[in-house]
Amino acid sequence: MRRLLALTAIVLIGLIGYFQDYLRDVWTEVSRLRLEGVSAEDAAKRADLTKHSAHLPINGPGVPIIGVQRIYALLDEPGREK
Repeated sequence: MRRLLALTAIVLIGLIGYFQDYLRDVWTEVSRLRLEGVSAEDAAKRADLTKHSAHLPINGPGVPIIGVQRIYALLDEPGREK
């Protein structure tokens, strides 16, 4: 049983790492599109994170609009580097 728990923990750590990489790239890609003047709606459609499809269920370009809107809101905060 301990071996199974240890193996499960290792697998989960790997998945968390893949998801963290994905989130970093979402921020980078959406920020880039924002600097280009792309609307949040279009950025949500255009953000291409397919390079993560080997480890996450990604079938094509696009990210959830709610995440893009939140990133845009954070980037619009006063004093935040653009």
